[in-house]
Amino acid sequence: ALDARITALEPQPSPANVGDLREGGIVFWVDPDDNMQGLVCALEDADTGLYWDDAIIYSNGYTNSDTGTGVHSDWYLPSKDELQLMYANLQRFGCTTLTPDYVDNTTCTTHKGNFSSTWYWSSTEDGTTRSWRQRFDDGELGRGGRNYERQVRAVRAF
Repeated sequence: ALDARITALEPQPSPANVGDLREGGIVFWVDPDDNMQGLVCALEDADTGLYWDDAIIYSNGYTNSDTGTGVHSDWYLPSKDELQLMYANLQRFGCTTLTPDYVDNTTCTTHKGNFSSTWYWSSTEDGTTRSWRQRFDDGELGRGGRNYERQVRAVRAF
């Protein structure tokens, strides 16, 4: 009985919502079956564009700054599906479901994450010399040679 009373007095964690600052980053996806779990992206991009191999190394070695939401070192380069979720849920944050995908994102009222209007690398490979990438100005998803520098944003699960 005492344990139950102590638990009742302790602050309980709140469910996650897209756009929240939590677990070292910005929430861009919440598990529909358990709203205490999801995915966050880092608050900022790598300082410069990186080649794909360097993007993997950077993301796997990334540790976020302490912003009051915890310091974590289990970051990684997002898959193409995770990049699409970041684009849809953060870059287009403030758009309505009626806003066509091809419409310039400047018509959306708000954005989350301060993404650049350029290509971002994903960890999803397409053969031995190409990988998937996502453009954050219009949402285009495509494959590209790994010998180009692209933006990088690390992600982690919580």
